[in-house]
Amino acid sequence: MAGYKQVVIEREKQIAERDDAIAGYKQVVIERDITAQNISIELAASKALIEEITNSTAWKLVQHLWGFRTSLLPHGSRREAIGKFSLHFFHSLASKATTSLWGLRKIAIRQVARNSKEIFDKPIKRMHNTAVILHLYYPDLWDEIKSYLLNLEGDFDLYISMPFNVKIKTKDVLSFHPETYIYRCKNQGRDIAPFLRIFNEISSLNYQYICKLHTKKTLSATIGNEWRKDLYNKLLGSSGIVRLVKKTFDENRPGLIAPCGHLLSTKNKLYMGNNEKKIRELSENAGIPYQGEDFLFVAGSMFWFSMEGLNPSMFTGIKQEDFEAEQGATDNALPHAIERFFGWVVHCSQKPVFISTGTNIHRLDSTNPATMPIYDWGK
Repeated sequence: MAGYKQVVIEREKQIAERDDAIAGYKQVVIERDITAQNISIELAASKALIEEITNSTAWKLVQHLWGFRTSLLPHGSRREAIGKFSLHFFHSLASKATTSLWGLRKIAIRQVARNSKEIFDKPIKRMHNTAVILHLYYPDLWDEIKSYLLNLEGDFDLYISMPFNVKIKTKDVLSFHPETYIYRCKNQGRDIAPFLRIFNEISSLNYQYICKLHTKKTLSATIGNEWRKDLYNKLLGSSGIVRLVKKTFDENRPGLIAPCGHLLSTKNKLYMGNNEKKIRELSENAGIPYQGEDFLFVAGSMFWFSMEGLNPSMFTGIKQEDFEAEQGATDNALPHAIERFFGWVVHCSQKPVFISTGTNIHRLDSTNPATMPIYDWGK
């Protein structure tokens, strides 16, 4: 326990140093933006002044005098004078245009860089103590998801990740709930990669209750529907169970509240699958080495959790590019390993795990809990 706490302290220190560095970079960007805005204002003022001069009576008189003066020059001298004037004029124009275009290009590059850090459609702000992190891959399930989110009675901030190829009207999503933030992402890393990105972004907001959800389907529509609805019902099936979830967190400070029947034990090696090597690597990088101990994880990766149980500092070393290209449900892929690694992190936190039946919540005392029939293949 002491070792785990020390790892968490060191990780949080690293995150604080990173945040300080980012704050410094943001300040530099702000100062440069102010400079760019001042230059734009000066250019606009200069343009207005030039237009004022060229439209003035004095300029028009001088323009005619210049033409008359040029006509008095010998033919060769006239050509030379016009040539020099044209060369100077177009060189000046090209120089100004190049400078302006380069300035615009730098501003555009800076804006793209900033947008890569601010991943949502708008600046995030914590308005509630509850956060829901939803990966919306199947837009046809949005109406179903909404019916469960209504049981939160408006008391939540909603973070939605959607791959670029998902076709859905963003305004329809945003109109459902005012505190909604959308993250458009690559279709890579299933629901896990975008969850980690969002979790990292909101970790400093210190939500008390966080629910991880995604739109789940399987090749068998019947089994997939039953599986998904059982998960949803046990996590968000009624406003009563939501209130009970919050009460459980307030009174017992669990690390995780899992849907009953969906907690699997790695004591059964079939449930561990071919993921042990990756789990060892993830654990080593997080500073909580895995030595083959038995632990529990939530199959389906939908659950309630606290930041004490699922500490965000345990995942800072995992990057988007670490995830394999999307090729279907392949065991030993990084998302499957992290699905189990969530359980290991909660296990190391020594925070209690609770089970929700959809009508009641109780503390888990067994190391090998009962599972739904869908998981009988592992028995």
